[in-house]
Amino acid sequence: RIEETDGGLLNVYFKHSLPTRSAEILNLAIDEAINQIDFEKKEAARVRLNYLKGELMRIQEELEAAVDAMQKYAVQYNVGSIQDLASSSLRTDSLRDELKVLSDTLSAIDHLSSLDGFTSQNLSVARTKYPFIGTLEFRSRLNLPADITSWTIPVDSAIEAARSRVLRQMEDLKALIAGFEAKARNTANEAKMYGELQRNVTVQETLYEVLIKQFESQSLSAGLPGKSVEFFDPGIE
Repeated sequence: RIEETDGGLLNVYFKHSLPTRSAEILNLAIDEAINQIDFEKKEAARVRLNYLKGELMRIQEELEAAVDAMQKYAVQYNVGSIQDLASSSLRTDSLRDELKVLSDTLSAIDHLSSLDGFTSQNLSVARTKYPFIGTLEFRSRLNLPADITSWTIPVDSAIEAARSRVLRQMEDLKALIAGFEAKARNTANEAKMYGELQRNVTVQETLYEVLIKQFESQSLSAGLPGKSVEFFDPGIE
């Protein structure tokens, strides 16, 4: 018969025709049960430690592989240039603004060349539509004087030369913009991939740290002396 006390102890009763034999059998059975429980605990701890050890080795290999992959990618694709992505974008925006100015300049040249004459009314309309035509930069393209009232329509060759210069500048800017945009797309893709590699390294590091703590805790528990179950009071003969 087995009875559990309020304190958690188990009282085990065994009957036999011979009291001495009864006590011997009971004591031997309890002692063997305690040894078995202790053995099972140690075996379970050993299996757990071996499992954690294997997992640690696996995670460590994966962590090393993840770090190696990230480093190789950084070298291969010059990841340092990723930090220049924002400045490249600003540069591209600036080039687009310059291209817009050149486009407006070309429109202004075409507008002036289409006029029958540089009358005050025609020039007033042109200046309203293209406020920049009075600037030195624009006037120098058509060799026009500072005093707008003294302007005369440039010869066709001068107008054509001005248009050609503007068109060449526009083509150069378009090529630059296309190059910056392609670089920005590539850099963005590289940054995304590099970010994924960094996250993978972080995940592996976290897993490794968690397993290290579990391994240390399990090792400490497995090394504690004594049994969780003790033969407190032997059977009375």
